[in-house]
Amino acid sequence: MKYGFERQSPQTQQILLPWGGAIARVDDHATPLTGRHAHWVTHPFAMWEMHEDAEPNIEWAKAFRRDIAGFTNGGTYLNFIGQEGEARIRAAYGDEKYARLQRVKAEWDPTNIFQGDQNIRPA
Repeated sequence: MKYGFERQSPQTQQILLPWGGAIARVDDHATPLTGRHAHWVTHPFAMWEMHEDAEPNIEWAKAFRRDIAGFTNGGTYLNFIGQEGEARIRAAYGDEKYARLQRVKAEWDPTNIFQGDQNIRPA
């Protein structure tokens, strides 16, 4: 609740989505998605209009993530991240699944033509 009251912009949202259910009934190794046992997915969604408002809004989101980290499984839902680096992408899949995806990428896209924010580099 603290972060709801301390938002830096009226446009900022805190998204909290129920997880589990049908998602949790799929075998963890059936798809690259991991963290199927989680009950909730949360996402601090900081938005602002003016360039000078960037720093306090970004810090708000980072502080939220730091404070909630002890209550999470450490995973990442890729629809909720931007260019946050390979470690966050690996967190979405876990090391074993990420390595598997790298092998697939090496076979089907060895020159890494198809890439984006959540790019998996070929093995």
